[in-house]
Amino acid sequence: MRISVVRFNAIHSLLLAAAFTLACFSGHESSRDAAGHPRVTDHPSRSAAQQRCAVTPTPVTREGIGPVLIGAKVAAVSTACETRDSAITLGEGLPERAHSIDVGGGHVIALSTGTPDTTITRIIVRDSVFATAKGIHVGSTIGALRAAHGKICGAVGEGNVVAFAPDIPGVSFETNVAPGELRGGAAAVERDASVIPDAATIDAMWVTGVPAPCLER
Repeated sequence: MRISVVRFNAIHSLLLAAAFTLACFSGHESSRDAAGHPRVTDHPSRSAAQQRCAVTPTPVTREGIGPVLIGAKVAAVSTACETRDSAITLGEGLPERAHSIDVGGGHVIALSTGTPDTTITRIIVRDSVFATAKGIHVGSTIGALRAAHGKICGAVGEGNVVAFAPDIPGVSFETNVAPGELRGGAAAVERDASVIPDAATIDAMWVTGVPAPCLER
């Protein structure tokens, strides 16, 4: 008889707990779906302006991409484009303030000053959705860059072979070629960019707004 009483009390407690739980979820809760599961949201909803910024195609220029421009204040850009603050470590090994920005159907990384009124200093493009006005994008070959934008010059920066085109100064094209793979080594590319093979591909585009010194020779 004692066992039956214990079982009755246990069942009664479970029924009370179930009733309490049902009562708690009987109202609407915006953070849960119809089945009572937590909703998963990666980012806050975009504003209408941010949605337009994210989906409107825009070319890469020496100034930047759409509203993401060299010298623009990050606070102003973030009102037009969805922006997430971050940090990035480059070749020098020191973290720099960075911002992941949704624009033109893809996203870019903008580096900025560390001041409260921070402005964009450089833009890194690793998304192939972006292209120059003549169709050069991440994944294009150096041969295509030459055909579209004219005779290039080159340099080595942070361990990468980089190409520059005369009719789009202020944009550098980081290649997949290591300096040691070049005929004549790293020094050769600064004398003659023809050592960069046509088959080399572009891994990234850097918008700085500043023409490379080799373009002024």
